[in-house]
Amino acid sequence: MKFFYEFIFLLLFFLPSVAYCCSLSIPRITKFNAYEYVFGGKVIGYTKPLKSQSIVDPAAGLIVEAKEILFSPKSPKKYFEVFPYDLGADCSTIGKGRQELSEEFPVNSKVRVIAVESFYFPNQINQENLRLEVSVGEHLSVVRFDNLSTELKTSVQSIFDYKKASPKNSQIYDVLDFELRKDLHRLEFSLRDDDRQKILERLVFYPSIYDIDFEMLVKNYIKSNIENQREKLIQQRENFEKEIQKSNLK
Repeated sequence: MKFFYEFIFLLLFFLPSVAYCCSLSIPRITKFNAYEYVFGGKVIGYTKPLKSQSIVDPAAGLIVEAKEILFSPKSPKKYFEVFPYDLGADCSTIGKGRQELSEEFPVNSKVRVIAVESFYFPNQINQENLRLEVSVGEHLSVVRFDNLSTELKTSVQSIFDYKKASPKNSQIYDVLDFELRKDLHRLEFSLRDDDRQKILERLVFYPSIYDIDFEMLVKNYIKSNIENQREKLIQQRENFEKEIQKSNLK
């Protein structure tokens, strides 16, 4: 995620004419999204390339066998087809070919997916596989997790300690999206304010200041403001974001 924002900065800096005609707005996350598919699985193959007038270049997808599902609005009869897209210099959507996918995600590699149902290649009735897509700029991702360092290998049930996450480990940005979805899921389905309080206390130290609107998260999930709980959490997050900004200037 960090590298994505660096890319956008360079795009806007070096291509002002493109920036003028292309505005990429990425709203921060404020709550659990019930339209997202969040799961881990194994790549077992690739789809044939598909064409769309809205996509530059034919797009192939990963065929993924789900192994651990955090949330899935619908269930496929067999497998998920996951279509990851790239962003063009003019903000166009670019499909990935089978060769590119096979190099990035070899067969049998383990992946974690945050995706939505396919818009460019809609699912058909009685289709065995369920098509999903990962578009740039929507907080979606598909990443390998079989090549992560030991301290970053987690499960759907594990609880991540953001405070101990070292920003010096570049792989941290490959796991943050998935770990955040786990905690958003917990926030959405926890019945007690004190349980949600503990989750938000960990999220105070979420390393990226671009992904979440922490104040709205607190207001959405802490309903009873006993002893100014909401204000205390928001203040802690503001202090943490200031620390990050200072460290980035060094």
